[in-house]
Amino acid sequence: MTEAVARVGVDELVDGLRSQGLRITGARRAICAVLAESRGEHLTAAAIHQRAVARSGVPINASTIYRTIEVLQVLSLVRYAHLGHGPAVVHLVQDGGHHHLVCEICGRTEDLPAADVRAALRELAERHHFVPATLHVSVIGICAECRAAG
Repeated sequence: MTEAVARVGVDELVDGLRSQGLRITGARRAICAVLAESRGEHLTAAAIHQRAVARSGVPINASTIYRTIEVLQVLSLVRYAHLGHGPAVVHLVQDGGHHHLVCEICGRTEDLPAADVRAALRELAERHHFVPATLHVSVIGICAECRAAG
């Protein structure tokens, strides 16, 4: 059985920014388009910046990138993730969320459905009498291909 996946589009991202009082400039619209087209891709702020500049044809201040991402994160439309070494990445939140399995050798990242983490989280929360407000899990390890390669 396949679950329907809610797709976040440019209009939803732009409407979110507008709802927070941000002016919708060509730069912000380009940032939203890059994010909406990133389906399943984990992008650094630098990659978003590069693609948005290429798309819009105008210079975009890095602070505009970070401010736009920050507002979209507050709205739960995007999420930052730390995948081991290197800069954080951003991805759309469109399927109830997911977590990550990251190979420390080849860097391959596999999405881990949030449902796979919920039971373990409930047990940890009960054992430690802790109620998590937000959660993101990146499990760093070695993928099957790298293990097989020795």
